[in-house]
Amino acid sequence: MSLVLLAFPGRFLRRGIKIALLALLLFAIGWAGLRGYRLYQSARTIWDTAWAMESLARQMVADPRDIQAWRTAAAHLATMEEAVNNLQADLAPLFPLMRRLDRVPRVGALISASPDLLEAGSALLTAGRLSLAGGLPLLEALQEEAPVQQETPQLALLTRMASTLADTSATWAEVGNALDRAQTALAQVDPAGLPPPLAGRIAQAQRWLPRARPLIDLLVRLPSLLGSEEERVYLLIAQNSDELRPTGGFISGVGVVRIREGRLEEITFQDSYAVDNLRMPHPQAPSPLRRYMGTELLLFRDANWSPDFPTTAQILQALYELDRGIETHGVIAFDLLATREIVEALEPLQVTGSEVPLTGENVLDQIKAAWEQPVEGLTIEQQRGEWWRRRKDFMPALVQAVMGRLRAGDVDWVKLGRAIWRIGAEKHLLIYLRDPA
Repeated sequence: MSLVLLAFPGRFLRRGIKIALLALLLFAIGWAGLRGYRLYQSARTIWDTAWAMESLARQMVADPRDIQAWRTAAAHLATMEEAVNNLQADLAPLFPLMRRLDRVPRVGALISASPDLLEAGSALLTAGRLSLAGGLPLLEALQEEAPVQQETPQLALLTRMASTLADTSATWAEVGNALDRAQTALAQVDPAGLPPPLAGRIAQAQRWLPRARPLIDLLVRLPSLLGSEEERVYLLIAQNSDELRPTGGFISGVGVVRIREGRLEEITFQDSYAVDNLRMPHPQAPSPLRRYMGTELLLFRDANWSPDFPTTAQILQALYELDRGIETHGVIAFDLLATREIVEALEPLQVTGSEVPLTGENVLDQIKAAWEQPVEGLTIEQQRGEWWRRRKDFMPALVQAVMGRLRAGDVDWVKLGRAIWRIGAEKHLLIYLRDPA
């Protein structure tokens, strides 16, 4: 009897353990099923939304001015961002294990990199959503009709954009933070072990993310650079790429652009030789310039001797202030190929002194013809002094025609933006900004 009484609590305990284990197993199965279903839902949402985005992207390329399409894209990005974040949260308990599975044949590298890829994907989707949140007001500012007032001209496009950028500067700062997150996550990923299509995309993202970050910083600072706080003055440097120099070509012309509160207040352009004020003490020319060009003093037109553009830009600013007494906040240099691309984006352009409208196809020939014969009958052989004085009259006329078109707003901004992006990427357009921020 005593043995039976002693055995009863043991059987009861074992039965309790079995029930508890069974309940735990059922809970684990249920939890795994629920978690699996949530993972499936998140993955399916990402897949379906990606397909919808692909179709929408074609529509946006066909008509970049379709604001409703951009709004739909923003909603899709928000949906994908939420789905990726849910997927990341559900898989987070498994991340330590996943990072140790890199030796699994064929798929180990992908499994091991998945935590970082999910973090990068989440950050890039956040950046995309926020970029559209900041970009949509800019797109609307580009398309809205400027109010016409009796005493003032039509409100400048730059003014509207500067105001809009100032209102969305906090959003663009958040975009920069999201890009930093993505760059940090992707730095942990080695594309070499990933499937080839994915490896190519990851390697591409690792290359362009560091380049995109400064552009976001520029957007944050752009209102200040457009004179929202004080007038900004910039040098325009025309470089003749047919006569090569370290930063792109001989400095043939120089302009001054004044901007206040986004308004283009003034633009002047002149022959680079006209800058020199030899009554002021100039620095000695670098030894290679003295040796090969026979130049004793460093003059403005020869100041782009350094291939490092920030260095050259600072020298140009210092010499311009020395010669003309004007302090500047930045330098924008462009060569003949940049000129051709800009004109092509704005064509046809009517320029004073040109009998035919300028296009990307004929602008360089027209520039050379105007240099050889500024006006009919005036050539270097006939009247050297007058020819020398007027040989570059075409340059300020071309600049005024471009700026007039921009002021009027009669511009395909998408085409112009692509042209500027292209010539910037190919170093035909160089920009240095002296911004303490």
